Amino acid sequence: MTTARTAIVIRICMGRLRYRTIATDVQVPPFHPPRVCSDIPHPADTTGMHNIGRHIARGAAVLVVLGLIPLVTATPALAARQKTIRINDASIVEGDTGQKTMTFTISWSGSKGGAAPSVHYATADVTATAGADYTTKSDTATLTNGGCKCATVSISILGDTWTEGTETFAVNLSSPVNATIADAQGIGTIYDNEGPPSFVVGDVSGAEASGTLTFCVLLTNANGSPVSVDYATADGTAIAGSDYASTSGTLTFNPGQTSKSVPVTIVDDALAEDDETLTLNLSNATGGIAIADPTGTGTIQNDDPDPTVSVGDASVLEGDTGSTTLTFPVTLSGPSGHEIDVDYATSDGTATAGSDYTATNGTLVFAAGETTKQIHVTVAGDFLDEGDETLTVTLSAPFNADLGASIGTGTITNDDAGPKLVVTDAVATEGNSGTTALT
Repeated sequence: MTTARTAIVIRICMGRLRYRTIATDVQVPPFHPPRVCSDIPHPADTTGMHNIGRHIARGAAVLVVLGLIPLVTATPALAARQKTIRINDASIVEGDTGQKTMTFTISWSGSKGGAAPSVHYATADVTATAGADYTTKSDTATLTNGGCKCATVSISILGDTWTEGTETFAVNLSSPVNATIADAQGIGTIYDNEGPPSFVVGDVSGAEASGTLTFCVLLTNANGSPVSVDYATADGTAIAGSDYASTSGTLTFNPGQTSKSVPVTIVDDALAEDDETLTLNLSNATGGIAIADPTGTGTIQNDDPDPTVSVGDASVLEGDTGSTTLTFPVTLSGPSGHEIDVDYATSDGTATAGSDYTATNGTLVFAAGETTKQIHVTVAGDFLDEGDETLTVTLSAPFNADLGASIGTGTITNDDAGPKLVVTDAVATEGNSGTTALT
């Protein structure tokens, strides 16, 4: 807790800027912005304070105390709303001459809103030496905002005939734009092909719709007699039977053979979901062959679009007293494997908030698999003959979804009769002369 004599709490909550002044000497609960913010104006700078929302990520909150801004670590729920970048590891068997290419994949996950992220990368020696074992490289990678949500980095691996053992280098990430970094380093492993042979299995990734992930199992150096190794898949975040078909068996390498493939069938579904992983594990090598890398990771890349979220129209009879309810249907175009949320708010049409209905706003949250929600607006009854009246509900700031029909019209149907002209009978005594009024 933080004690402050004078403070302003500014909070971006589901896309809406809110603030309040806190009294002297109060205990202020900590807020949790998802990342460090910069260029936050001093509270006295009213123009800057009005523009503060441009400097704070959606869902963030900061405490401004006498011009000082203490920031704290993001909560997992808020962090999930931001783009986060990571890089995978890679491996290759060296070769005697020329060059081979080792490919790293930089990918992002999280909220799809906003511009595509980018990040700087640069190689660095670990036990491998730039110029002798690989070609150094640095650049900025711009990741795609759809599809694989990724970029690849290709590093040239230099062949030689030296017996030097397994060597490694790193690809380091820095300076992200429109994202934060979740995994800043990928390790590249260069297996020597001059020493005693060993088994290794590489990582692999592919789009869900491709139908197959193909792992490559390598023998780093050809053996003079047949050798074999067992393999079997295992669940990571992907589940056998629903995301992929489990497989196992034995690979036999005859003299001179150094490469075998293991195809794994993956299941294509229509759910927008996170990328999922499984592993291929090696065991029980024969012929005294070591297993240098026993585990390969397979990544099933989601290629299904996010659903759209839409709001429909609604109508209700006004009533004479008390209140009735306008119920707006909010629907997804299809189920999703993610939680989805969307903001909503009412606004006047010909109906007036406060006299005809109660204004409301908030956030709808769809759990994974849910496709329908409702927004309820309270309508006030009266005896006035005033014609039908309208208001609108507007959706905004969807997370893990795209906007479809974003405006729904609510009609308050008048049920009060208009005034009537009534003529009644009249009686008057005639009289003997002159005139008498008949009223």
